Amino acid sequence: MARTSSNIRRSLVIAPAVCALSALGCTAETAPPGSGGGTGATGATTSSGATGNVGNAGGTGNVGNTGGTAGSGTAATGGTGATSGTGPVAGSGGTGGGNIVSPYSFDNYQLTGTWPELTSVVTTTTSTLSFMKQQVHNVFYAESCSIADYNKDGNPDISSGMRWYEGPGFTTEHIFRDGHGQLPREGLGPEINTGVSDDWADFPWDVNGDGYADIINIANCDVPSSEIQFAWEPKSQEPGTAFWYENPKTGYEANPKWVAHQLAGDIKHEHKGLVDVNGDNKPEIYGACKGCNPNQTKGYYQADWANPAGVWNYVPVTGSIEFPFSGSGWMHGLGFGDVNGDNKPDMLDREGVWIQGDGTWTLNGATKLYDGDPAGNRGAAHMSSADFDGDGDKDIYAADWAHGNGVAWYEQTDPGTFVKHYLTGGPDEVGTYGLYFSQPHSAQVVDMDGDGVSDIITGKMRFAHPDGYGDPDIQGAPVLYVFKAVRGGSLASGDVTFEPILVDSEVGVGRNLSVGHINTDGKMDICIASKLGLYVFYGQ
Repeated sequence: MARTSSNIRRSLVIAPAVCALSALGCTAETAPPGSGGGTGATGATTSSGATGNVGNAGGTGNVGNTGGTAGSGTAATGGTGATSGTGPVAGSGGTGGGNIVSPYSFDNYQLTGTWPELTSVVTTTTSTLSFMKQQVHNVFYAESCSIADYNKDGNPDISSGMRWYEGPGFTTEHIFRDGHGQLPREGLGPEINTGVSDDWADFPWDVNGDGYADIINIANCDVPSSEIQFAWEPKSQEPGTAFWYENPKTGYEANPKWVAHQLAGDIKHEHKGLVDVNGDNKPEIYGACKGCNPNQTKGYYQADWANPAGVWNYVPVTGSIEFPFSGSGWMHGLGFGDVNGDNKPDMLDREGVWIQGDGTWTLNGATKLYDGDPAGNRGAAHMSSADFDGDGDKDIYAADWAHGNGVAWYEQTDPGTFVKHYLTGGPDEVGTYGLYFSQPHSAQVVDMDGDGVSDIITGKMRFAHPDGYGDPDIQGAPVLYVFKAVRGGSLASGDVTFEPILVDSEVGVGRNLSVGHINTDGKMDICIASKLGLYVFYGQ
């Protein structure tokens, strides 16, 4: 079991008016908290305001579509809609986060530490880092999720595996592609193959520029669909493949299959993410490739945006390295961040920092960014850089070993020189903050409470490997933490502590976790898909 100490803040808040507890959290029928109102838009003509979202007890309802003041929320009911606009007069502002104009071709709601310049249409406001939990389902379908407004109704939706769920309630499910059904999750040895989903990374993006968010799905590295157990509907996404699924823009109630466009057929590595390598305000996807030229390298995939339906080009960063397990690509620890401050994101892997030059990549390998054991496939999970301590340069977050123990941050004390500080360690060396959990298989580094300082979101994945494969404490509580970065003295004082805030101890993390704005109230939210189900955590 995960140990805790008195300096750990427990953040989970369940509103009794809208949430009934069960063994795995709130039921699927639980309503999300109501959104805070933004400033009312200027009304061109007189029209009635939209009905508010379901609210927390006493929460403030949404602002209406046109001008007018925000209505007040009531317990377990929707907020009262805004009053009607009166011609060209702007309505008064309500509480919560305001919308901003998207610099992209669609409204983005999801954020990530490996692309810190990525913005959301919802402005992040301050929060208490307490969260309300909603269970969408408790079935093992997928191990990643994403946040986007797929049907453009103004409410962010979530997608996970071959399904997407309409916001704000997430009770309406749509199947948009083929895939497998429910998978086993008992932690038994055969699940090393039968318990591997075809969805290890989900990302939202308007790939073809038509104004609608599409869905990017990346499968596992190397488990053939013939070995994934149970229902074929009719076929899983094959291992090592990445597809983007084209939003049909209409007819969602009929569950149309979204047109699939393959962007990669040999994508390896267990950790992928979005990064803007070349500064064009569009994403690349970091990962690895086994059969590219040169073979067995780590790097990123880049789209030809003039031909969005085409295969993405793979760009190697490293030279050829020996992929473990006969080249299968089961590797750990990858990310990006501008470590040297030249406004170009550098690649992070277990060997150190790959500094991006003008078409070149140079390894600073003086500090290994994992537990230092050179054997096998050991490495961190998702890796990011941020100025945690406020001294003007970028530090690094990395786990010691995604299937083992220990998470840490690396303080950049001089250019290219790092000092490692443990947040958690092993069961006998609990780290700075007196807590322990194993299998920290995914992470994000994003400002979660609106104070302008990046925080760390990570936790324990239940059965990242099944029993018999060496993962420690596989039956331990699947915890989810936010490590709040607290700078001493001032935001530029050059020192920092991390306050561990326990978000949940029943869900943990999956292969890829997502953070962003799920209910548009301005407070940062978390989406988790794991072997224990699909959940959202609403910031309070």
